[in-house]
Amino acid sequence: MAKNLNLDPITFTGRQIESMKEAFWTAVFLNPQISTLLLVVPGIKAKQQVVILGMLGLVGKKKGPNCKPDVSDEQIDAIEKWWDPEYIEDRFEECWKDLLGKFTAWGLKNGIDKADLTGTEFALFLEDRIATALAESVYRIAFFGDKTIDNIADGGVLKDGVDLRYFNAINGYWKQLFAIATAQPDLHVSIAKNAGATVAAQKFTAQDTTDQVATGILESMVAQADERLLADPNVGFILTKSFADQYKRERKKATGFELPYLRVEQGIKVLEYDGIPLYVLSIQDRIIKSYMTGTKSNLPHRVILTTIASNLQLGVEEESDLSALDAFYDKTEKTYIIDTGYSIDAMVVEDHMTVSAY
Repeated sequence: MAKNLNLDPITFTGRQIESMKEAFWTAVFLNPQISTLLLVVPGIKAKQQVVILGMLGLVGKKKGPNCKPDVSDEQIDAIEKWWDPEYIEDRFEECWKDLLGKFTAWGLKNGIDKADLTGTEFALFLEDRIATALAESVYRIAFFGDKTIDNIADGGVLKDGVDLRYFNAINGYWKQLFAIATAQPDLHVSIAKNAGATVAAQKFTAQDTTDQVATGILESMVAQADERLLADPNVGFILTKSFADQYKRERKKATGFELPYLRVEQGIKVLEYDGIPLYVLSIQDRIIKSYMTGTKSNLPHRVILTTIASNLQLGVEEESDLSALDAFYDKTEKTYIIDTGYSIDAMVVEDHMTVSAY
């Protein structure tokens, strides 16, 4: 059996298909381009300092008794953060002999070249699926990366059996936002439904719709936001689909009209609250459901208010690395190999330019 294509459920009786093209390919999820929501910072190859210079405090005071004005002791504060990228890698191997005896054999080359899968329809199919998963890996690591993450059985939030290395390379945006909320509680709004003891208890109800719960949370986030954030022309919300759907239900109940999504590009839908766009990032829902759900889900409803493609930054060596595949045939091992690899780090640059809800 092909190592990366599970054909065990397929029965080979009667006329078999003879080509990958005869099979139906499951539709892929549409995700926005990384640069739609995040500011990609190239050239981050190793640990690198970021310095943020603050504002001056009080200036201008009543005249003193001397001819010479008193010298101010007000200071401009400075803070530092650090890029600390981690290398992300994976490898896929396929042996041509595993493709024999099945419909995949029809796509193999002839004779001595049979072992070389390069350019075959099977290789092209595999590369396509790896490229799709690779693009999603960037979102998974950037948003949900957590160096201290653990499985549910060990007191953590990651589904048992999931390899920690898929999540623990860096501290992503949510890990940083949790720390910001702890240090500055005013930059956080609680979503009560997340505290439910079961998946069912975490779902929004008709009563929540009547009470306009999601709308109230957005209102609180705006009320607690720094004026500089609200004044920025790029201000926007990034939210899970579960929260966006609840907000839509509330608007429909309150107004009697369906609140339409605006598709600004392939893979991203936008709503609006009080003139501020809401970017629905549904890959968050899929990651939480697939990898962070046991008896209950880990904070299934989440919202970030920040500057879009500005304050949430992604440090990389080169943006093209995020989608690069190295596919080759090893003549000695008679094996077809696909390697992936990129360096990445995530940074919430200015804490005060965020409000999170979870």
